[in-house]
Amino acid sequence: MENLKKLLDEYKQNMSHQQELDEALHIVQTKDEWVASLKNRANQMHLMYKENNEILNRLDTILSVDLSPADADTLYQEADEMYWGDYDDCQILLPILYKLIDYYEKNVNDDRLIFLYNAAFYEESEILNRRIGTKGTSVDYNLKILAYCNRYCQFEDLQTRNRIWSAYYNYIVVGLGNKVIDLETSYHALLEARKLWESPDVQALDGSNETINRIFNRIRHEWLASEEFIKDAPLELQQYFCQEADTIFSEKEQNATGILDIDSEIYAAYLHSQVLQGKMSYDDIAKLYLDYCDKKMDICMKSDEISDEDSYFLINAPSALIRWLEYGVSEERAAIILDVVKDMTHDKWHEKLSKYSTPFVNEILADWCFKFLKHLEHPEEKEEWLFRLLIHRQLPTYLHSVMVSRLAEEFYKHAVMTRPELFASLPKDVSKNVLKYVRQCSLLHDIGKTKITDIVNTQIRCLCDKEFTGIRQHPEYGAAMISSDSDLSKYHDVLIGHHKFYDGTGGYPKHFDNTASPYRIVIDLITLCDCIDAASDHYGRNYKASKSLEELLCEFESEKGTRYNPDLVDILSSSIELQDCIRHIITDGRIDIMYEAYKDSFF
Repeated sequence: MENLKKLLDEYKQNMSHQQELDEALHIVQTKDEWVASLKNRANQMHLMYKENNEILNRLDTILSVDLSPADADTLYQEADEMYWGDYDDCQILLPILYKLIDYYEKNVNDDRLIFLYNAAFYEESEILNRRIGTKGTSVDYNLKILAYCNRYCQFEDLQTRNRIWSAYYNYIVVGLGNKVIDLETSYHALLEARKLWESPDVQALDGSNETINRIFNRIRHEWLASEEFIKDAPLELQQYFCQEADTIFSEKEQNATGILDIDSEIYAAYLHSQVLQGKMSYDDIAKLYLDYCDKKMDICMKSDEISDEDSYFLINAPSALIRWLEYGVSEERAAIILDVVKDMTHDKWHEKLSKYSTPFVNEILADWCFKFLKHLEHPEEKEEWLFRLLIHRQLPTYLHSVMVSRLAEEFYKHAVMTRPELFASLPKDVSKNVLKYVRQCSLLHDIGKTKITDIVNTQIRCLCDKEFTGIRQHPEYGAAMISSDSDLSKYHDVLIGHHKFYDGTGGYPKHFDNTASPYRIVIDLITLCDCIDAASDHYGRNYKASKSLEELLCEFESEKGTRYNPDLVDILSSSIELQDCIRHIITDGRIDIMYEAYKDSFF
């Protein structure tokens, strides 16, 4: 196992080096200094990508042999270090966890198995499944741990008992939040956890243990996020929710100097419980929560650093307000809620949440963002909302979208002058201003990637099969996001079809027939510009060597009529002026666009 340790050390060093290279781009510096950092990062990352793929291949070979007890012990220590450190890359850690789980299920060591199940759940659920936009079946690992509850007091290791409560948290709170289990299942699991906690043996063993007390109370407190689902729950469940919300709110109130000391999640649950008990209306609690949000927001915006609770408030408070608006408030209150939610998501809000661009956070934001769209009156406002709230938060997707927009606008201007008939049959909803439509399609075409944030940022190694499958699903994710809004329906075909071949014989998704779309010419245009940017990007695409425009022209010519629209390829091949324009955008223009984006986001 010495070779394994050496391999993992190399991989961890590369991960640390990548972080250093990324941080160098976030430092305020002159443009020339920043460009030098960018070029150095690109060169280093291309080398690192190759090194890490070699490491992964060698790891597969090492893990293909049976483990001895000593090997298993060494491998377990490495897994523990990687999991608790900053190196929990699922593609390198999950194969190790699977190998160890198989070993210890055959060579029983329950303490180690409980850790391994817990780690595998996290890697699959919170890392892999979130990054590919799926929920998966990783909740089964929690059930395997919970099967040990009848032996709880037999475990001498406090960490093992901690992990049993962590499994309860992951099942009850995370499982519900991920919608892997429903509210009633979560509720009954919470009752089981309470029964275990209140049992005399457990109280005698751990009742005074601060760590386990903290985990159990965290389960109780964060289960109140079920407020999202509680309106339509059975009466028994609603009554339990109200009892818990009242009790926890009272406990927090006793130690608070004012309402702002109480977590936003707990306060929202308490207010909703008052409605369920007939003591207030949704209009009443919206008024109180709006006042709370106004004061809390002021504190958050004035603070140099934000706490985890403040970040939770900034991410989730708009969701509660939008939900209560739909449950029924006065017209006056509804108008105030809409204004407040818009105000909450101003530039300062984006700045505060910039470091929280994770799959979990982006999933929550996307959820309430699309619920809010129907309350916006103008299509332009909806488009700006999507771009600013979702796409702009994910820098690689934002940069790519802006690049495709620049390319597509210039391409369209040349194409419509030489071949106007290509765009003559577009539907009336876009034909009045095709340039604007092309621009907006470009900016929104990859919005589905906001569901799979980490894959887009994974440039340190090749993708695993599940990650690659996730990438291929982003057109469908994007189309689904806008499917319920009639003002955005004109973008559907471009969002879902921009990875289809021109003749429909290849690309994805298979079920979408791009050849029958009335927007086909714009799909073809975005597809071509998408390929130009991706293939020529040396600075953001570490997994391949960038190509010159001349190389791309040869590829377009060889695949026109099948993969690419032959009319558009002919326009590009025959126009030196258009080629010069595109060549500038993908070389010097790219650096200018990237610098401005980083300056806007980090400086």
